[in-house]
Amino acid sequence: MTYNTKPVLYSPENGIDNLLVRQPLFVWYNLPYFGDSTTYQIMIDDNSDFSSPEISKSGIAEGYDNGKTNHTAESKIVVDKIHYWRVRAYSDGKYSEWSDTWNFTVLSSIAILLPVKEINFGKINLTETKDTISSEITPIKIVNDGNVDLNIIVKATYIWDSIKEESEKYQFLINEDKPNSYLSALETWTNFKNETDELAITRLYYDDEKDSAKIHVKVTVPSDEPPFEKNSTITVVAEMGE
Repeated sequence: MTYNTKPVLYSPENGIDNLLVRQPLFVWYNLPYFGDSTTYQIMIDDNSDFSSPEISKSGIAEGYDNGKTNHTAESKIVVDKIHYWRVRAYSDGKYSEWSDTWNFTVLSSIAILLPVKEINFGKINLTETKDTISSEITPIKIVNDGNVDLNIIVKATYIWDSIKEESEKYQFLINEDKPNSYLSALETWTNFKNETDELAITRLYYDDEKDSAKIHVKVTVPSDEPPFEKNSTITVVAEMGE
C-alpha cells in the first residue's frame, strides 16, 4: 500500500480569486502514518518561491475533523494580490515534503451601509438654528460593510434658495459611533460643499467592533429665506483607504 509523503491541501481551493475574508481558514488533509504527535507548518506568501513569507506558522496541532486539520490566518491578507500557500508535517524530529503549492486572492470589497439616511428638522423659523447634536434628532449613520478601510467624502446640494454657495448656514461634522472607528475626521462644523474631494473621514475601519461613524448636520435659516419646504441631497462617497 502506498501512502502520501506530503499533506494534501483542501481549501481555499486552488486559484480561487474572490475570497472576501481577510483572515481565511486554511484546511488540509492529515498526513497518515507519519509519526506520533504530528504537527504542521503553514507558509503563505505573495511570492511563489516563499522567499519572504507573510505568514509562517509552525506547531499547528493535527486536527480530527474527518481526517483534516485547519488553521485561521493570524494576520490579515493583503487584498487584490495573488498569494501562495503550502503545508508540511513535522513529527519525531523530521519534516515531510511540502505539499503542492496552491494560490488564492482576497478580493477587496468596498461597501457602505446607511442605517440612518434621512434627517427631518421639521418647522424652523427665520434665523433659527437646529442640529443633530443638541437635539434628539438622529444623525446620519455610516457603516463600513466591506473588508478594507475606507476614505469617505461627504458633499451635498445646497439647501437654501437664498444662498447658492457653501455657507455656515448648512454644515456637518463627524463623530465616532463606535470607539476608535477611524484614523481622523472633520470633527468640527464644516460647510457642506456641492463638489469636493476633501476627506470627511480618513480610514473608516472595517473591523466589526469599530466600523461606523455619525454625520451630524446643522442648519441655520437665512433671514431672507423664502418659505416652503427645503430639501438637500447628501452624497457619501467611499474609496479604499489602505
